[in-house]
Amino acid sequence: MGRMSAPLLSYSVEVTRKRWRRRALGVGVLVVLCGVGYLGRHVPGRMVMLGRQAECMGYSRAAGPTRTYFAADVPKGIEGDRDYHIGQGKDGKYFWYFYPKCLAELEALQPWLVPPKKHTPVYVGERLSKGGNKRLVVVRCIGKGSTDPEQLRFSFDWDVIQPATFGNESRVVRSEHGLAQIANVVYSHRFEAQIGQSDPTDGSHFTIDLTANGAPLRVDGWLMDDDTLRIVEQ
Repeated sequence: MGRMSAPLLSYSVEVTRKRWRRRALGVGVLVVLCGVGYLGRHVPGRMVMLGRQAECMGYSRAAGPTRTYFAADVPKGIEGDRDYHIGQGKDGKYFWYFYPKCLAELEALQPWLVPPKKHTPVYVGERLSKGGNKRLVVVRCIGKGSTDPEQLRFSFDWDVIQPATFGNESRVVRSEHGLAQIANVVYSHRFEAQIGQSDPTDGSHFTIDLTANGAPLRVDGWLMDDDTLRIVEQ
């Protein structure tokens, strides 16, 4: 009896080991399948978002007006411009407005980037501060009433965004939506903004060209090391 107990005990231990191996293998396969499922659901969307962000960071187009066009004032070819969208006012009339498609799609994928009021963007692009902060910069131009009811002043809203990575979300690090940067120009008849251009010789600098009542005006902007924007008129 004593000589038979050892083989039986050894066999029992081996069976237990095999059971645990099968269980461990099953758990491992389940974890892998869950991981593949998770990646299959999330990676494509993440890659789309990062692609839209890259488009915004490198956004560039020939200078063209960013103004809103109404039915009687729509220039030829605007229907084929991917950055112009059609909207409808409270009066039921349709109009075309400028909003870069890549920015609209990025904001749809990351809604916390949407500003309180979506004014017309006049600069979208990557800027690098002197201290090495790489940011997505979005500047919007808006009008503000003056003491004269027939005149408007223009000013800028802006957001400085820390770009997303594959493992981290983007976030707005600094913004100005308080109409603080009022330019010293008023307009009462016609106002246009040209899409801003990045300075290829200075990674922190960009320019925006404006026209108020037919008079040209250039605005300079710089991304500072504290993630604010310095915007001045030439």
